Amino acid sequence: MDIVDKLNIYLQAKSVMAYFLVFFGGILASLTPCVYPMIPVTIAYIGGRSGKSKSQGFFLSISYVIGLAIVYAILGAIAALSGKAFGSF
Repeated sequence: MDIVDKLNIYLQAKSVMAYFLVFFGGILASLTPCVYPMIPVTIAYIGGRSGKSKSQGFFLSISYVIGLAIVYAILGAIAALSGKAFGSF
């Protein structure tokens, strides 16, 4: 039995463990090599816009993270509501 089968069993049982596995899988997916080129771009943008104010840099970072969270939450909800359309595609 591989990890996908175990995850399917957890999801069908509506186990809390399934949500943790999916959450940590998302974290691992965010560490893929295609994300690395964006790190210096993001740091340069936030650092350049904040000037010498640490609080402005902090609020720029928070707004960036909240914006990403909202976009990914909406896209995830659309994918979940579409049923098996994304999985079969």
